[in-house]
Amino acid sequence: MHVLDETPVQLVNCQIAQINQLNKDVRQVFLRLPENNTIEFQPGQYAEIQLQKNGSSAFSIANAPIGKPEIELHIRYVPDGGSCDEVTALLNQRSPLNVKLPQGECVLKPENNNTQIFLAGSTGFAPIKSMLEYCFHNRRQQELYLYWGGVRQQDLYLHELALEWDQQHNNFHYIPALSDPSPSSNWQGRNGFIHKCLLEDFNDLSSNIEIYAGGSPGMVYAALNDFEKHGLPQDKIYSDVFAYAPRPKTQLT
Repeated sequence: MHVLDETPVQLVNCQIAQINQLNKDVRQVFLRLPENNTIEFQPGQYAEIQLQKNGSSAFSIANAPIGKPEIELHIRYVPDGGSCDEVTALLNQRSPLNVKLPQGECVLKPENNNTQIFLAGSTGFAPIKSMLEYCFHNRRQQELYLYWGGVRQQDLYLHELALEWDQQHNNFHYIPALSDPSPSSNWQGRNGFIHKCLLEDFNDLSSNIEIYAGGSPGMVYAALNDFEKHGLPQDKIYSDVFAYAPRPKTQLT
């Protein structure tokens, strides 16, 4: 991977190549990068869609920096009368998008002997998907765990893909969990908050563990608080949340 300082941020005009509806709220959007631009990014970085009325809106890049000259975004619709609605309108119109990328310093670290655990809540899966695809492409040998949680099963919008990875890679382990599964869903996975499920499996986090966390600030800081109680050094958990949301003075338990 490239050093962050060697990766210039660019503002480029992208065409919408494809949109897939992953659940009722989340769309998988593929943006085609300009062919005459050399754009490099690292697994874990994000892109900002520039908006006319509401500044910009940031989305993690969900594909690894391999293959086609395009980026994949997982865009969840949350009506807010502002940036989210403006992004949705642009997607519905299939308008070309001005995108600023790459951004963010929470990137996948070089391969080492640690166990790497990826913790995701809902669309916090997007940057983790990029990291894991990079690991698989480069045949990393260290142990890789994905803990992906949601409220209902639809929140795990690429559940089948993660199951495929679990079958294809001996060093990869997928643990999904739902905090409030529908009684009619016949859910066969774990129940409860996803970081609590992680702690059921890893009681001691004091050594040889690295954790990448993607999700809301509330989820990430609740996890950090509990992880520190189980010995995790603060410099062994990585999340872009730390760059834009200060740690609350009162921690959730």
